[in-house]
Amino acid sequence: MDLETKNPPAASRAATAGGMIHAEQLTAASFAHKQTKIKRILAELARGGTLHRFQAELLHDHCLHSTVSKIQEYGIRVDREMITVPGFGGHPTRVAKYWLDAENRELAARLLGFSHGL
Repeated sequence: MDLETKNPPAASRAATAGGMIHAEQLTAASFAHKQTKIKRILAELARGGTLHRFQAELLHDHCLHSTVSKIQEYGIRVDREMITVPGFGGHPTRVAKYWLDAENRELAARLLGFSHGL
């Protein structure tokens, strides 16, 4: 299964509760070599970065909350808090800021195949 697949294969779904795949069950080799939006966002979070929707645009993600939802299907918990940032015309806009704690950064790194740290 790779990060481009919308649903895990039937065999994987059957082996996991609720169709959820856990990062511990996956290996880096199970992911395609092609760069994907989910992998770009997950890599940024795995390196300890934080992102909100406007920052994610720089990584070509126009719907960050959906990407975060998909990442969580892999058993990685993404923390968040609501913050206020300048929006269109400088007007205050509330957005969610996302990040991974240390344990979930480690899971993400393993999933992405980062073998020598981040």
